[in-house]
Amino acid sequence: MDYFMGGMAAMWGEGVYYGDFEARVWAKAAAVAERLWASSVITDVQGAQARLDRHICRLNMMGITAGPIIPGFCPSDLQDPALSW
Repeated sequence: MDYFMGGMAAMWGEGVYYGDFEARVWAKAAAVAERLWASSVITDVQGAQARLDRHICRLNMMGITAGPIIPGFCPSDLQDPALSW
C-alpha cells in the first residue's frame, strides 16, 4: 500500500457508560492498531496476542483501565483494590 494514510476504530454500544468505556475501547483499539501498522504479510496471531497483552499491561500500569486481550497476568493486577481482602 503506497498511499495508506491511516485508520480509525469506532466504538459503539448501548450498554457502555463511563465506568467501563476504557476497558472496552483500549483493548480493541490496540488490536486495530496492531493490524493497521503491521505489514500485510504478518499473520502471526499468537505473536500479536503476546504484543497486545504486554501493551494492555503497560496501559494498566499507567492507570488506564484497559480490558484484557487474553487471560493472563499483569503486575498491576496485584494493586487492584477489588483483590484486597
